[in-house]
Amino acid sequence: YITGWSVHTKITLIRDPRRSKPGGGVTLGELLKRKADDGVRVLMLVWDDRTSVEALKKDGLMATHDQETGDYFQNTNVHCFLCPRNPDDGRSIVQGFEISTMFTHHQKTVVVDSEIPGGESQKRRIVSFVGGIDLCSGRYDTPDHPLFKTLDRSHHDDFHQPNFP
Repeated sequence: YITGWSVHTKITLIRDPRRSKPGGGVTLGELLKRKADDGVRVLMLVWDDRTSVEALKKDGLMATHDQETGDYFQNTNVHCFLCPRNPDDGRSIVQGFEISTMFTHHQKTVVVDSEIPGGESQKRRIVSFVGGIDLCSGRYDTPDHPLFKTLDRSHHDDFHQPNFP
C-alpha cells in the first residue's frame, strides 16, 4: 500500500554507486508493475493535483506527476487511484476551487507485508514507513551525502523548484 502527495514512476530507489545491488537501476514504476504481475497486491492512493492539465502542464504546478502516474499504471495490475481534495458542502464555487487547488493530501505512507521467514506460520510480517518518504522527483536524500558533490551523479535532477522559473 502506498499513499503520497506525489509518487513518480521514473525515480530509482538505489543510486549510490558504492552500494550497488542487483536490479538497483530499476525505476519505482517498473518495480511496482513487476511485483503486481508476480501476484503482489499493489494499491496506491495519490493526490490528484487539479492543476495537472493534459494540454497545458501535465505534471501540474507543483510537479507532482499525478496524471503521468495514473496513466503509467492504467491497464496494469497496479491499482492507482488519483484522489482530489474536495471542499465541504456549502462552499461557493470560488472557495471550492481554492480548496481543491491550494490544499493537498500530504500523507506519505508505504506499508509492505510479507511471509514470516521460515514459513511455519500463517501470520504475516508488516513493515510500515509513515512520513518522510517522498517517492517523487527532487527529494532523494541520504543521511551522509555532501551538499553539492553528487548533484551531477546520484542527485541528478533532484534539485529543482517547480514554482519559479
